[in-house]
Amino acid sequence: ALPAALKGHVDPTTLATGVDVYAKPGQNLDQLANRINDKVAGVKAIPPSTLVNAFKSASLVLTAITTGSALLALVIGGLSVINTMLMAVTERVREIGLKKAVGARTRHILVEFLTESSMIGAIGGLIGLGLGWALVTVVNLALVSGNQAELFDLSTRLVGVAIAFAVGLGALAGVIPALRAAQLDPVTALRHQ
Repeated sequence: ALPAALKGHVDPTTLATGVDVYAKPGQNLDQLANRINDKVAGVKAIPPSTLVNAFKSASLVLTAITTGSALLALVIGGLSVINTMLMAVTERVREIGLKKAVGARTRHILVEFLTESSMIGAIGGLIGLGLGWALVTVVNLALVSGNQAELFDLSTRLVGVAIAFAVGLGALAGVIPALRAAQLDPVTALRHQ
């Protein structure tokens, strides 16, 4: 209660907009919030479970958006590698025919094109990792201040998985073009214009 001299001049709601309440260890915080709401007029205590559920639902939405973006990038990246490798096979038909004519076996051609597609995946993965690392660093510097933990963490395990995944995607996307190149008939390939 404010003194009579201040009651007409000061709005009590501007004196404090929030209060943090700490409970003794072992006490149920939701019950404490409900007790505060029942016994203190004009105060709204938010139970911790409400805050936790709000964070969980926000986390689910963020995870769904991130997963959707990652799947879209995966499909686009895979199609790009397949397209690049199919064009490489189409442009190098005579070269493949010549290699087969001088003794290259089907597995040699297959290994050559799978290695090439894996390298394309690795280069794309390294570029993506570099851009992602730069973005994470900028976001962490902009949003995190002082001694707080970083918002996004890039561990060596995550980096290793990302590079391995990019190489694997490149190799997988190169299977069909590599098989197509390896199965070319050398005589037909040498006649190709």
